[in-house]
Amino acid sequence: MWLIVLAALAITVPVQAGVPDQHADAIKAAADREAQTNDLMSPAHSGLSREERHAALLDRASTSDTVPVIVRFRESTMTEGLTLPERQSLSRAKRTRALAALGLHDERDRTGARVKSFERLDGFAMRASARDIARLINDPEVLEVVEDAAYSPAVLDSMPLIGAAADGSMAGYTGAGQTIAILDTGVDKDHPMLVGKVVSEACYSTSSPRYGVYSLCPDAVTSSTAVDSARPCDSDLWGSGCDHGTHVAGIAAGDDGLHVGAAKDAQVIAIQVYSGFSASACGGAPCVMAYTSDIIKGLERVQALRESYTIAAANLSLGGGSYTEPCDGDPSKPAIDSLRAAGIATVVASGNSGYVNALAAPACVSSAISVGATCDDAGVYCAAQDAVADYSNSADFLSLLAPGSLITSSVPGGDYASWHGTSMAAPHVAGAWAVLKEAYPTAGVDPLLAAFRDSGKAVTDSDNGFTISRIQAAEAIAALSAGELPGDDGDEPTTPPAPPEAPVLSAPTNVSTSGFTANWNAVPDAAGYRLDVSLRSDFRRLVRGYDDLDVGAATSQAVSGLRPYRTYYVRVRAYNAAGISVSSTPQSVTTSSFTSFGVAALVGAARSVPRPAARQHTTP
Repeated sequence: MWLIVLAALAITVPVQAGVPDQHADAIKAAADREAQTNDLMSPAHSGLSREERHAALLDRASTSDTVPVIVRFRESTMTEGLTLPERQSLSRAKRTRALAALGLHDERDRTGARVKSFERLDGFAMRASARDIARLINDPEVLEVVEDAAYSPAVLDSMPLIGAAADGSMAGYTGAGQTIAILDTGVDKDHPMLVGKVVSEACYSTSSPRYGVYSLCPDAVTSSTAVDSARPCDSDLWGSGCDHGTHVAGIAAGDDGLHVGAAKDAQVIAIQVYSGFSASACGGAPCVMAYTSDIIKGLERVQALRESYTIAAANLSLGGGSYTEPCDGDPSKPAIDSLRAAGIATVVASGNSGYVNALAAPACVSSAISVGATCDDAGVYCAAQDAVADYSNSADFLSLLAPGSLITSSVPGGDYASWHGTSMAAPHVAGAWAVLKEAYPTAGVDPLLAAFRDSGKAVTDSDNGFTISRIQAAEAIAALSAGELPGDDGDEPTTPPAPPEAPVLSAPTNVSTSGFTANWNAVPDAAGYRLDVSLRSDFRRLVRGYDDLDVGAATSQAVSGLRPYRTYYVRVRAYNAAGISVSSTPQSVTTSSFTSFGVAALVGAARSVPRPAARQHTTP
């Protein structure tokens, strides 16, 4: 049976806050248990060619009646210039054809479970038999079939190390007005460090009881955006991994007056993306892992919320596999790219396997911000302060370093624990990112990453010779304020690039019973525009297909599929490589009624021609 080692991203051995680290034996035992778990749940697409990945996946499927997979379709030249809803329609049609070719209908797989669809990824996820996989691989519309990998979960004395003052601020900034999305095992929003901070919740989880996989969403549903949907799972049932998300959230944005996170005044979007796995899948005891498909759904939720909250970063303290170069074929990349285009950083832990030339997925995605771990003092895993931790994955394409060893933060029930792992390093960066976004709210991902890299402390990994910046948030803010970021030649200082100004909407044209054309001015330095159409003036009920619609460089867009004689609201934003503008002042438009051209005309028409059949109108 073909297997690839999966890296757990947090060595979660709780100790009393402030107690010296004297638990090396316990930590080693925990790492050994994690290695056993990794051998049992493995992504079948690490560092291999497409043909090798397919052969390995078929080998794995041959030992089980079905395995979870993600099917990705080939990109067609027919999609060039299409709107997002048009691309989604094409993807739905391809999915229907692919399932029909397998003899499957009603959007359900062989287990009876509904297949997972995505907003931006051209493909779908399902459980498939070896025969299904072989047929999908040979489908001319299918680019690739990959295993839907399940990833394990990968203060605060470390805060002064990254630039925090005694009051927890960084150059006077605290992340106020910013929000950090935590995609993890749920967040205890009643913890003293996190009270009042969780502003939105969601849960995406997988249910396959036949295979020992159980949804951790409330009432065992597979998705929810209800209040309390991101409560942490029960650690008595599923192990200490259930505490992981609360610990990560505290590092990023916690504040109880004594323990302070990196962005103490930031808010949190809690998204639970894990599933519970039986003991047989976890090396002897039940555990939690996150399927790639649920991670993608969580990232798409962040995208959907970006107009409701000012989101600085999405944190993923999870991952697996070994990639010696960027893994831009990973199914999560379209979602990460979309967030980056909107000015939101996806911050991902690099992994805890101790690789000196490889990162875990999805940290290896080139548009993600990958984070390795250092120590804030000499200890079990580090020879000295700011040495790269022995467990931390590293590579020449690693983005940043941050403290990750013996980090004290919140755990459910009002308690505190000190843990090691790149899982702890990533939220330092996510929180610091929110601090920089408070100082420079319109800055895109590129200039902020450059600020962290160019102002950080250069740390050379003694095991591979790579020099990576360990973040220093206060210094990054100072560099941005002084315009001291180096240019492409590394010599002359340049001002960080700025997003474009907001467009100005003009009156809609071509108003009909089912649509209209939105129009706006061309904005200097804009690379493209994004359009929203809503049924409410507060844009909390967006029309399907017109939610952050990327229309490219066009300055008008035909909107269709609407209901007659109804008022809609329109707004547009401009974007470029530096980020995205604020929204334009909205315009309202009311579609025409059926009688808008006059009752007399209708009567006259009725005398000369038969009454037409009633039209079918799609509710948006």
